[in-house]
Amino acid sequence: MNIKTFKLVSGEEVVARLVNAHYDDTKIVVEKARVMQAVHSPNGLNIALIPWFLGCPDCEVTVYTSAIIATIAEENIPKQLLDAYLQQTTGLDLLSKM
Repeated sequence: MNIKTFKLVSGEEVVARLVNAHYDDTKIVVEKARVMQAVHSPNGLNIALIPWFLGCPDCEVTVYTSAIIATIAEENIPKQLLDAYLQQTTGLDLLSKM
């Protein structure tokens, strides 16, 4: 699916599906981008995934590569985070126990 996690110069951590990495040397296109937000709960610290663009959570977005300081490939994203992202963006329930 080509899911990536990006750390931006703003400090935001974004999980998104990479649509086009060869757009040119200065931009990439992603879709279904979600920002990771730390949330305190009675069980400790959790991560919430919030649409990066609230008005259009599944739109394609052009990101300037100069705004990206680090990237994590899909195979290195923790399974629980990847499953939560896929559940939110596809509707598949990957987190419930069988």
